[in-house]
Amino acid sequence: MRCTWDGGTERFVVMAGLGLDARIMADTSDDLKRVLRSGAYVVAAVQNAVPHPFTVNVALDDADAGEHQVVMALLGNVGTITGGMTIFPQASPDDGRIDLLLTGPNRITDWAKVGAGILIGQDVNGLSHHQARRLAMTTTEPVPFEVDGDVVGQTRSLVAEVEPAALHVVVPPATRTHRNRHS
Repeated sequence: MRCTWDGGTERFVVMAGLGLDARIMADTSDDLKRVLRSGAYVVAAVQNAVPHPFTVNVALDDADAGEHQVVMALLGNVGTITGGMTIFPQASPDDGRIDLLLTGPNRITDWAKVGAGILIGQDVNGLSHHQARRLAMTTTEPVPFEVDGDVVGQTRSLVAEVEPAALHVVVPPATRTHRNRHS
């Protein structure tokens, strides 16, 4: 996937995010990651427990843009992240689509609904999934932006597009198992 944003062009293989996701990545301590592994992200998430919402206009493919009040816009190429959590139940790295998750819980109690929605793979109040071959997002203010876990800056605009056949994977030939005939 290719993302063109205020600061340039970045490519991602797994996920990219605006808002809360990028804040969590920025606030996750490398030292804590060595000790707690993926638990370090939970610590950073707790530190950002009351995220700042922002307005984002999202245009999917050739449709008109829709306005959303969110705390996070997450783009994905695969469905499952580290720890086995499925964020995008319909995602497939070879389906030619970008998956988008928008989340904007209004109250602290809505976070439980959002968490449940992610766990069961269904949209609920404050959580919606979308798919497109191309999407364009604009925000009313600069928001943090991350690509595959690395914060790359802040942006007010982003265009993400599928790049067909851009990733080439080399797989070693299958090895044959030989039984030791002398055992």
